[in-house]
Amino acid sequence: LHQFTDRLPLVDAHWPTDLSAKSTESSLQSGVLYGVLHEMKGMISAFKEKYPNLLVLLTGGDAPSLARHIATPSQIVPDLVLNGLAAVATNGIVRA
Repeated sequence: LHQFTDRLPLVDAHWPTDLSAKSTESSLQSGVLYGVLHEMKGMISAFKEKYPNLLVLLTGGDAPSLARHIATPSQIVPDLVLNGLAAVATNGIVRA
């Protein structure tokens, strides 16, 4: 948001202690982090209706932080891409 909006400050991605924001910084944190979280929960819910035994795989550096806020059983693999690249480098390229 900061990059494309001149007057918004650059803030760290820390979970706010209160959902009701009281400053620009906490408003940005609350809006972005809870917005992403609820979007994820909505998608998980929609997929669980179709696939009741769904296992959610959370990847990326923020996976552990997000997993604490999602009640669905999940597997956390923060370095999935790096692990995959390491496997390819170690074992050669896999061809279908």
